[in-house]
Amino acid sequence: MVMHPDPMPNERPMCNEKPSLVSGLVDVGIHLKLSEISFNLAEEALKSGEVPVGCVMVRIKSPSKLVLCDKDYEIISQGRNRVNASKNPTRHAEMECIDRILNWSKEQGITDLKEIWSSLIVYVTVEPCIMCARALRSLGISKVFYGCPNERFGGCSSVMNVHNDNSISDPIIDCFPGALNKSQAIDLLKKFYMGENPNAPEPKVKKKRLVE
Repeated sequence: MVMHPDPMPNERPMCNEKPSLVSGLVDVGIHLKLSEISFNLAEEALKSGEVPVGCVMVRIKSPSKLVLCDKDYEIISQGRNRVNASKNPTRHAEMECIDRILNWSKEQGITDLKEIWSSLIVYVTVEPCIMCARALRSLGISKVFYGCPNERFGGCSSVMNVHNDNSISDPIIDCFPGALNKSQAIDLLKKFYMGENPNAPEPKVKKKRLVE
């Protein structure tokens, strides 16, 4: 996987005394950079013949839980869909990110991940599916920014309300639809499903009926 590293510190905005925040949480400039990384991953997935979804998991380090500048966050995981390459239908972008964090925690000797999961913001280009939304919620991840809705499998209200279903005992997820560029996410999906996917089946063309 081609990694998309966090921009160098001197390329990142300084703390603004009067910042413009996305969803009251993240500085606009930082938000756009995190969104760009997510879409770069989605583009990479598309070029590899995968459903174009990219995901970035960001750890919030500030006591205020706000991301105003450089020192307030770190990217600890990045992923994109690998379903076709792995021949495993569960290898969605979010699951790839989760596994990378689990591997990272083993390397660091971290056994209690509760504080890390609860400090994350998930950036993903498309609404998490039911499976991924349930996984995120079970881990205690509380915030998900996404681009376009997943009208077939969405777990953050498009199909099921996994993110805030009161029958589930885990803490709810605050989902922010359209926080990433919705049109850009849709355009990538269209490219995949309308013929640019090398693994897609050939469309069936209806024959015209002859009128007697």
